[in-house]
Amino acid sequence: MNKYQFNLEDFPVGKAKVTEAHFPAFYGGGDISVPIYVNRAKNPGHTVVVTGCIHGDEIVGLRVIMKLIESKLKLKKGNLIAIPILNPYGFYHKTRYLPDRKDLNRQFPGNPKGSFGQRFASFIMRNFGQVGDFYIDLHSGGLGRLNIPQIRYDFKLQGVSEVLEDIKIPLVVNSKLRDGSFREALSDNGIPCIVFEGGEGLRVDKNVSQDGLLLIKSVLSHFGMIRFAQKKIVSKKIFIKRTRWLRSPCGGFQINHFKLGNTVKKGQLIAEIKSPKAEVIQQIFSPADGVILGMNVNPLVMAGDALYNLGFLREDQDLPEEEGVFDWDEY
Repeated sequence: MNKYQFNLEDFPVGKAKVTEAHFPAFYGGGDISVPIYVNRAKNPGHTVVVTGCIHGDEIVGLRVIMKLIESKLKLKKGNLIAIPILNPYGFYHKTRYLPDRKDLNRQFPGNPKGSFGQRFASFIMRNFGQVGDFYIDLHSGGLGRLNIPQIRYDFKLQGVSEVLEDIKIPLVVNSKLRDGSFREALSDNGIPCIVFEGGEGLRVDKNVSQDGLLLIKSVLSHFGMIRFAQKKIVSKKIFIKRTRWLRSPCGGFQINHFKLGNTVKKGQLIAEIKSPKAEVIQQIFSPADGVILGMNVNPLVMAGDALYNLGFLREDQDLPEEEGVFDWDEY
């Protein structure tokens, strides 16, 4: 690993600066330059860190941070650090993973003497994992899988719930800490982190990126770092304590009857799987009252493919706990 060391004190106060961080080389080449945005106020305050593209194909985070830079924020106090491409190795290859085929967000807190992924995770923690008081980690669904904008964090942890009151995004989903995730490593050090989920892999949606920017500004406003006059929050927050993946029982062509963010009732027909002859092979019914948090947007499905991520609206529904689905939003 290289000897780059991020030092907040190297950046002047009272101004914003976009510079380059030098990430470790791979395949014997030179170090990889990654943009980093640092905005320091003259007055002390919180340090908020925003990260994007920890999965290389989740480019929504990059667009959100681009919009953040373009907004030319003037901080009243504190510091704002944003790293738009935390996993350049996956980003430049348009893939989720590292060159060693590992998921970077399963390697934390890392090991300076371990595998490439573990060493790189250790590099990130050493440089960027100890500088912030509050973190926002930007994610999206995988390729062909679309998530409605939502906030995710572990409801059992402290340091987040009071911030939510000033965030306009209405959907808040309980998400247990995942082993080896950046969020878990931060939590182990007593640092709160929320995940923003929205959009689809290798795609950018204007509304989703705008929601991501709104989230960041809301957090900064909560800590008194910027003046931000939000419109009055009309939507009541929906707290989802449990989720469940609905999978296709067979292969075929998926016909959706509901859209992302729609609420559904138990027993309601939400999709059909048809054959190329237009024959209905299988009907998909909702197993519970819920809201569609994520959905498959590729109509060609195989048996076992994830169709919908359903968030429970009632706690008394006796259904299995959350099922993991490979590369959907396994942040």
